[in-house]
Amino acid sequence: MKARLFIQTSLITLIILLPFFTMATTNKPSDNSQLDKTLFRVIYKSTLQATKEKQPVVIIDTMALDISQDQSIYYDWLQSRRDSIASKIKSESTMFIVEPTPEFIQSILANSDNYKITDEESKGETAVIFKTRSSSKVVTTNKKGETFLKLSETVVPQWTMCDDEIQLLGYTAKKATTTFRGRNYTAYFTLDIPINDGPWKLFGLPGLILEAGTDDEILKFEAIGLEQVEGAEITPPVNRKYEDCQNFTDYYNLLEKLNRNINIGYYNKQTFVYIPHKNPYKYPQLELGE
Repeated sequence: MKARLFIQTSLITLIILLPFFTMATTNKPSDNSQLDKTLFRVIYKSTLQATKEKQPVVIIDTMALDISQDQSIYYDWLQSRRDSIASKIKSESTMFIVEPTPEFIQSILANSDNYKITDEESKGETAVIFKTRSSSKVVTTNKKGETFLKLSETVVPQWTMCDDEIQLLGYTAKKATTTFRGRNYTAYFTLDIPINDGPWKLFGLPGLILEAGTDDEILKFEAIGLEQVEGAEITPPVNRKYEDCQNFTDYYNLLEKLNRNINIGYYNKQTFVYIPHKNPYKYPQLELGE
């Protein structure tokens, strides 16, 4: 059966750097007491094979990787825009129902044609990933409803260099492969941008990863835009009550539990309300074992 396409992105303006970008090749450890300034941003198209009501779908997210001298943050580039739209709708509503009664929920669902939906049924990738390259420390945070998950770990992908080369975004990209937690990955990185970083938890090569994916095609990342950024800051998660996960297996178990139900926002000119629904989407567990 041909997979349906669920696109979680929008048209964006791509800013492509000149095919020569210089940055220090060494990683200067940052003082955790200070904010790390962002120097460089990469926009990736992330493609994930999932299922919706047991039928195959392709979920596409637009992700950003903000890179500083020693740290980076990987996040949903469009999430803040969606949050801003939802906040505006809430502020303009005369009634915001926090805990709707079953009768009120049924009345809205019975008259759903009179309401608009503010939130997508699936937001795709909701994790935010912080890396400190000098120590190989990776911190993953994830907000699901009122619950905040946090996983701190040391990640050191072991890469094998290959002779193959391709052109990506005007750069010469070299091939490398790795087996990372139960899945085989192929990546293409460029020495023209000597930053050992990449999308998600993939890094550790002598150049920026522009493209990567699993050999079983469950997951793929493609760089679609690069830009220099000034004034932005990378802020590691602090001052929030997180539910700490012991390892990635614990993280995925909790995430699966939290993903069973989702809230969808319904609104008209007067009323805004979140209504819980059974999540029709099921996502693959990307990390299967050490």
